[in-house]
Amino acid sequence: MFVDVKIHGKPIRAMIDTGATHNYLASAEVERLGLVLEKGVGRVKAINSAAQPIAGVAKSVLIKVDVYEARPTFLSW
Repeated sequence: MFVDVKIHGKPIRAMIDTGATHNYLASAEVERLGLVLEKGVGRVKAINSAAQPIAGVAKSVLIKVDVYEARPTFLSW
């Protein structure tokens, strides 16, 4: 399901997966949104793709969906 949300105060169209174990943002979106990445260790692998090292971790990022607010952590590749 795709929804319009605000991340770090900026609009973005996001895919919501209520069964996901992690939250991900592409590095281009991290830059556009002005997020700060901390060093991260690990790799990200999607179906039918090779594992990619993560670029970093953005912690406690403010996300708003309508009136709902949360501060999840995002992994970036």
